[in-house]
Amino acid sequence: GDYYEDQEIVIDGDLQTEHDFEITTTLTINNIDEEVEGDYVCTIKWGTFFITSDPATLSVRSITADPENTNVVDGNTAELTCVARGNTSASIEFYISDGSAVSTVTQEDDSATGAEVVTTTGVLTIATASSSDATEYYCRAQWDTGYVDSASVYLSVIGMEATSTVVWGVVEQVATFRCMSAGLLRRNSDGDAYLDTDGSEVYPEVEEEWEYWDIDTSSFVGATEDRFTVSSSTIGTDGTRISPLVLSSLISEDEGLLVRCVISYTSDSANNFFGGSVTSGSMTLKIASIISLNASESDIIAGDTVTFTCVAQGEVEPDFYFTTDGAQFDTAQYTHVSGPTTTTSGYEYTAEYVTTANRSNVLQGGDTVYCEADFGATIGSSDKSVDIMTYYNCENVAVTVIGEDPGVSISYEDDVEAGTRTATVACPADTDEVRYTLQESTDTSASATTCSKTTGLYDPQYLSTCLETIRLDSGYYEMYYDLSAYNQGDSVFTICDESTSSSPYDYDSLHTMMETESDVCGPYSIAPCLLASTRTCTLGSDTGCRFDTSTSIVYFYYTVELTTPVWTLEERNDLVLPASGSMRVFSCSSKRRRREEAARADFFQNLQNTTVVEHHKGTATSKQSSQQKGFTAPSDVEATGSKVAVFVVSLVLLAIAIGYITFSYVYKRNKTMVTL
Repeated sequence: GDYYEDQEIVIDGDLQTEHDFEITTTLTINNIDEEVEGDYVCTIKWGTFFITSDPATLSVRSITADPENTNVVDGNTAELTCVARGNTSASIEFYISDGSAVSTVTQEDDSATGAEVVTTTGVLTIATASSSDATEYYCRAQWDTGYVDSASVYLSVIGMEATSTVVWGVVEQVATFRCMSAGLLRRNSDGDAYLDTDGSEVYPEVEEEWEYWDIDTSSFVGATEDRFTVSSSTIGTDGTRISPLVLSSLISEDEGLLVRCVISYTSDSANNFFGGSVTSGSMTLKIASIISLNASESDIIAGDTVTFTCVAQGEVEPDFYFTTDGAQFDTAQYTHVSGPTTTTSGYEYTAEYVTTANRSNVLQGGDTVYCEADFGATIGSSDKSVDIMTYYNCENVAVTVIGEDPGVSISYEDDVEAGTRTATVACPADTDEVRYTLQESTDTSASATTCSKTTGLYDPQYLSTCLETIRLDSGYYEMYYDLSAYNQGDSVFTICDESTSSSPYDYDSLHTMMETESDVCGPYSIAPCLLASTRTCTLGSDTGCRFDTSTSIVYFYYTVELTTPVWTLEERNDLVLPASGSMRVFSCSSKRRRREEAARADFFQNLQNTTVVEHHKGTATSKQSSQQKGFTAPSDVEATGSKVAVFVVSLVLLAIAIGYITFSYVYKRNKTMVTL
């Protein structure tokens, strides 16, 4: 039952014969294909006798051309073709792997030619192919009595692979855009490579083009600017083509630049590849940089704790570094507290560095604090700076009261905004014994002084002090006579000498004269406050005379106690000092003794070198002036009207019996030598 042609079996058949009055012969053909198609006759032989049947035609209905594994560029059109043959036209349909029919099939046949075998061609057209169309397909040829299914084939949709939508770069560095596209034809969903007739992998030919968004034309234009460089593409082991575009010399204005690539594939019918162009999505250039750097205090005062906040944006979290003028923080100037500590929000990173400013840097012109964000070798680093000034803390600057401090109080007022501190002095409260007045301002002192944060100094330099005025309860007056001219050799002349007596000029007599109320001699005759008509004081116990034997000077003095205390030297002097002249200490006895005193009186009346000096106890003084410690400088006394008069007279006197001695008379009234 088999049929061979050229030593190859064509019909694999079984022949069966039955004998029962009729002869029946059956030919069964296995593994039907187009080769067995044709007319068949049956021949029966009896001896030499042959009987031949009428021809019977065998027509084979089959799919003569299955669809083939096909690749198509995303967004373009692909076709799968199925060819069937039979004695009549077939109806061809396409199905995907889950059995769902695909309705976009067109077909045609050649039945109109009258040929015994009719060829029917069905074409499945997949327009605007996308990844959802990538699957297995098969075709079915349907006739009235049955159908034939083709083998399954795979449609691979290739194009752009996962491409980053954001590309990062740093100013003055480069940014690299990478277009990821399919570089290898596929033959199944596992991604196995499509093999050509030689069994080799097939890499489609492409053309690459880069475009950027031009603001002026509001469209994408070719990236032909000098800063753009299209690098050679490479295909990785996974079949992905990487096409780089480098943008150099980045500037901050490049932020937000849109770039895309266009890959144009060349069709390859020999390998069932439908080419076309595919365009990537827009890639946005982001400048990895420090967005801001701020100090928590705009006016830093020495001792303040300052937080520097540095905000950066980038693809990866950078390493932050804080420095001053490009170097580590000076530990003498700053004390590290904490940081840098970093928090993250999306592509934004915030670093905080906390330090204490120990001292002012105004004289150095301040410091420049830098924040550097290092995004790694691929992207680069960015830095930003902020100038800071640390001012003096006036709270730590001492203020000085000029001169002696009688116990003043100092109050302070701070102007935080201006960074100043004003110190104001206040005098102690007056007492019954002492009064206080604020010293007048000078070039270097005042009742209030202000410290500036920019200098750390008070201006004026000192606070004025308070002048202390002590209450005046008493006064003292003294005059003296210089007798040295008369005590030469063996001649000794004494007055108010405690060793002599029975003389109107002995110690006891003169003391009695000084203490006796008289309108001619002694204190009562010249001290304004002792005058009977205006008495406002009493004579004090420290009143009398004394003789200094070493210098031959005789002193006459009195003390008064004021009924009502006064507070100024002028008031005290007006009450205590003689209004004019000097105190008389001669011709003070009764009439019966005046003759005896005549010679002595003439002597004193014409005595030369008579000097009057006022010396005051209980004096009101103003400390911290030229009167400090109870002494009034001559210039101050002259300002109060003190007078000095000097008279020189040459006389010859008869000593005891009418002898003549030459004397000099000097009169001096000087309100100096003030002692508390």
